Amino acid sequence: MFLKRIFSKPPPQKHVVVKYSLKTLQAQVIKIRGEKMENLKNLVNPIIDEIATVDKAVLESLKDLKSSDPEDVHPTLLKSGTEARKLLYEKMVRAVSDMRRPTEFSKESLSSFDEKLSKAINLTTDAMITHGRYVRSVFSQKSSIVESRLRELHNLALKLHNSANNAMKEISSLDSIITEIDAQTQLVSGRNKIDDDIKYIKIRHEKIKGLVNEETDRLKELRSSEEFKNASDSREKLKQVRQDTHKAKGTAMSHISEMSRPFRKVEKLVLSGKHSIESDLNRILKICINNPAEVITSDENIASLEKLLKETSNLIGQEKIDLNTRERRKKLDAAQRLADELRIIKKTLVNLKDQLEIQRNATENPIFGREVKLEESIKLQQNELVEVQFSIEELDKNSKKMDKEVSSKRKNLEKLASDVMGMKVELTS
Repeated sequence: MFLKRIFSKPPPQKHVVVKYSLKTLQAQVIKIRGEKMENLKNLVNPIIDEIATVDKAVLESLKDLKSSDPEDVHPTLLKSGTEARKLLYEKMVRAVSDMRRPTEFSKESLSSFDEKLSKAINLTTDAMITHGRYVRSVFSQKSSIVESRLRELHNLALKLHNSANNAMKEISSLDSIITEIDAQTQLVSGRNKIDDDIKYIKIRHEKIKGLVNEETDRLKELRSSEEFKNASDSREKLKQVRQDTHKAKGTAMSHISEMSRPFRKVEKLVLSGKHSIESDLNRILKICINNPAEVITSDENIASLEKLLKETSNLIGQEKIDLNTRERRKKLDAAQRLADELRIIKKTLVNLKDQLEIQRNATENPIFGREVKLEESIKLQQNELVEVQFSIEELDKNSKKMDKEVSSKRKNLEKLASDVMGMKVELTS
């Protein structure tokens, strides 16, 4: 009745709800565990003391058995009994000699002691079953003393096992609660850390967003300034000058290409030796065929072209260049106006070159550098905003996942604590 009173679980109290935080529940469970361990210690220590005393008595009775004189029996039985006594003594001494009491009192040390005691009991029982009959027949008096001591040891071992077993189950249940509380505490701590991380990242998000807005306003202000407008106008003018220059060069090449067929025929005449021209004319001829844009790069080239056109016109007029009547007339007309057209284009390009230099200088304004820096900075900040927003979303997902896990484990912990403590336990945090 005493054991039952100490270790039995109180009946559950319906309608009674006890609220605990994780911290206070842990403190309460540790307190209850300590009380149960103290009760267990007070209960089993006397039994362990008795076991030590009886274990010593068993060893002494075994020594007496080993040195005792045999009874008057048949020589064959005497031999068997003596051999059996030797084996019985060795097995039993080996079994019970390792029965040291725990140096400290704990659940683990008590379980280890109980396990060793059970093993010793099993070994002594096996030894007695195997050798006891012969030993009993030859050394009955001393053998009965050994058996009596062993029965005492067996009874004490059973008493210790039964006494400790129920209490150990309750203590193990309390340990399970403590383990679950530790796991829940770590889970809640991890959940709180995620909240802190989200809070920190959201602050960072707002800060970056503020910087983007600030720099965007600065960029708008810069672009609306008079200096920027003037620089932008110069840049557009520079763009237009470049387009006009490209167009003028294209026109020049188009005009020169009108004489491409006659020029190639002149080249064939020169290469075949049917006609000869001055070296300067040969030079400009190759330029007109291979790189016509170079013709208008200098007045010298245009002057040489004018001579080449006269030479080509003469060859066309003399019909040394094979062209039909319509094409001959067309090419002669082109030859007459080409030099003047190129001079006009050359003059236009010179003017455009001067304008190009003026507009290029005007566009080399540091305000464009400031614009580029602001644009790059805004882009970097916007990219970082995307990354930060992604981090917030991922943390939110993890937070919701952990909320479910915390809730599930909280319910399991409340049920476990309620079952073990015999009351309705509700966690507040």
